[in-house]
Amino acid sequence: MFLWMIFPYIFALFWAAVISVIFYPIHNRILRVVKSTDAAAGLSVVVVMLVVIIPLTGVLGLVVQQAVGIYDTLKQPETLVSLKNTAENILATPIIRQAFGDIDIEARIRAASGAITSTGLTWLGIGTRSTINTLINTLVMLYALYFFFKDGDGWLKRLMHLLPFGDDNEKVLYQKFVSTSKATLKGTILLGGIQGTIGGILFFIVGIPSAAFWGLIMIVLAIIPAVGAFIVWFPAAVYLLATGQIWQGLTLIAGGAVISVLDNLLRPPLVGKDIQMHPILILFSTIGGLGLFGVTGVVIGPIIAAFFLGLLDMYELRYKKQLDSATT
Repeated sequence: MFLWMIFPYIFALFWAAVISVIFYPIHNRILRVVKSTDAAAGLSVVVVMLVVIIPLTGVLGLVVQQAVGIYDTLKQPETLVSLKNTAENILATPIIRQAFGDIDIEARIRAASGAITSTGLTWLGIGTRSTINTLINTLVMLYALYFFFKDGDGWLKRLMHLLPFGDDNEKVLYQKFVSTSKATLKGTILLGGIQGTIGGILFFIVGIPSAAFWGLIMIVLAIIPAVGAFIVWFPAAVYLLATGQIWQGLTLIAGGAVISVLDNLLRPPLVGKDIQMHPILILFSTIGGLGLFGVTGVVIGPIIAAFFLGLLDMYELRYKKQLDSATT
């Protein structure tokens, strides 16, 4: 009943725990200066707001503004006519015509226009509710964060006392929580941020409207291993080349290649090294976490996988003699 009662705020509590772990070294420095746990916790929350909450709110506000601009542009008759002419030019290519046959472009665009209108109205309602829920959960998270900073050490010792794994094993689980949280946020989200920022800048350079919106989409997709920003910038590059914008398309392809190289070079040292987890486990835990928990699953999924591997290590250590004798 208790878990059912607090379930609507469980993600807020989870993020409060993760953020407190990441910012705990800063909190300790503040505590050494002010000497008061209450004041140090309050100042630490202020630091989190300045470093995380306020910049994130500004970015999301810009993205929402540009998303509304895209929606308004897509509803304009001039845009629909331009899309129709572009699609007809692409489909006139012999290879494309042979692959897809004759397509009624005008009917497809009318259907797409109706879908855009109905989807926009649906998103408006969902966005209003999501904004209210996000605001409430952010306030709950900040309130919980204050007490995680203030009383977190005592709660952690109490939890380790109650768990039946033994203090050494419980410390291992806690370290896995810390290392996985830090590695996921430091590596995956940082890497996604770099790729999305580069992609957004490229879109701005080649003149694609609402570059910040598409940059955020690329950040989200870059967070998912084996997916990446490719599925945003590559179709855009193909469109630019098909419409005769050669240098813009080639610029986007060259920049996209840089994005892919960064992903391959930086992801293993930033993510896999700290988590100490095989790339295939990182992939499936991230995708599975997204499917079960939404965006928060990007962090929850790898943490669950790390706990699972930690329990396997405990099992192997506890029954090492029996396991060794069974294999000989």
